[in-house]
Amino acid sequence: MTSIDIRAVALHLIEEDLASRDKAEQAITGFAESTDTFTKTRSYKVLSRRVVLPPVSRRELERSLHVVVELAENASINYVGVPLTDWDPATVAEALQEYPKLFLSVEYAPGQDQKIVGVLRQISGKSYLLATHFAVSFGPRLQTPYFPATQSVKRGVTMSLLYVEEFRREAPSDQLVAELLELQKQAEESFDNFTGIDLSLSPWMDRSVASLIEEVSGVTFTLPGTVAAIRELNARLETLTSHVRATGFNEVMLPLAEDNRLKELARTGQLRFSHLLNYTTYCVAGLDMVVIPETSEDAVLLGTLRDLWSVHQLKRKSIGLRLILAPADEGEEIDLGMFGKTPVISPLL
Repeated sequence: MTSIDIRAVALHLIEEDLASRDKAEQAITGFAESTDTFTKTRSYKVLSRRVVLPPVSRRELERSLHVVVELAENASINYVGVPLTDWDPATVAEALQEYPKLFLSVEYAPGQDQKIVGVLRQISGKSYLLATHFAVSFGPRLQTPYFPATQSVKRGVTMSLLYVEEFRREAPSDQLVAELLELQKQAEESFDNFTGIDLSLSPWMDRSVASLIEEVSGVTFTLPGTVAAIRELNARLETLTSHVRATGFNEVMLPLAEDNRLKELARTGQLRFSHLLNYTTYCVAGLDMVVIPETSEDAVLLGTLRDLWSVHQLKRKSIGLRLILAPADEGEEIDLGMFGKTPVISPLL
């Protein structure tokens, strides 16, 4: 029996779908009905349903949200992702505060560092929980069901997976390929324009990627051998992409607030900010769901942005940043809602 769960299934809309309310409603309602059928007739559990828009300007943001968010709520869609083209910190913070289902992202560009620091501070100033709904993309945003750094390039449906257990068992990799091909077949039969699976290896609490990395390396996460183990897992993911229709990042993901082993290591001081930042250089899709004190100086935040831009240029792959500035000190914990209690770490270590 498969241990694969569908972490998210996402509908990617294009501008034509947003030309009128009727067109948007037809697309979203049809997607919701197809997802209902998929969950009732297939053997997979779907954990969230999402809608992704094409890039939206600041001028069009309110109009798009007014239509899409209401339709999404009516269709029992969990989240809406909107990639912004032009923006200002106040508009971003206000939109996130007004629409709880909303996730926003912006693309980094040299020279915008201070503006991005400003939006990180303004969002966290309203509520640090809002910062979990905002990301910076270094490089073009990809068509992926992983939020917030996503966009719609073409109309279609994508999926992401929770399947850490599939990498633990000693079954040959061709068995996993067969399972993924069967999932792809069922998705193609259920959804119009199924465009692919983001095969990224992501955690959810006790379904820990960090623990898997420790099993592969044979050492505690962060010790020598960790990078080699992450690279080994990424190589396995790359092999899978040659067999299955893939989209998005297709890399190991290490979001601090979503992995209980990472939280445990952060609490004891074994996992540091510098570890997570450095791992993006080798083989991780970004610096994600990391909580630092709101008293962190601008110079540290600016340096983090510039380091991640350099990593993007080195890897020639898109990576993301989701950073939470909290009214707490290093070593304390904050409650991140559905992500649970998460340790605050210092960005200086």
